[in-house]
Amino acid sequence: MGVKQKMQEMIGSYSPNTTDKPEYEKKFEPETAPSGMLGRGHYEAISRFVDDDKHDYLMFKWSFDIKKDWKE
Repeated sequence: MGVKQKMQEMIGSYSPNTTDKPEYEKKFEPETAPSGMLGRGHYEAISRFVDDDKHDYLMFKWSFDIKKDWKE
């Protein structure tokens, strides 16, 4: 049994980079991690950057752990 959740956020269109701001930075709203004994464990995620035509420009897998004690 696992937890499956899909989240989407629009990045939008932006003007070209300038010498003052050579990179674009998008900040997403923070999410609350599961809590309690049932929320602990190892989670795997897939992040994708997709355009309106459903073309994948970037996809990467990553994982994280939620633990009570980080002494390990």
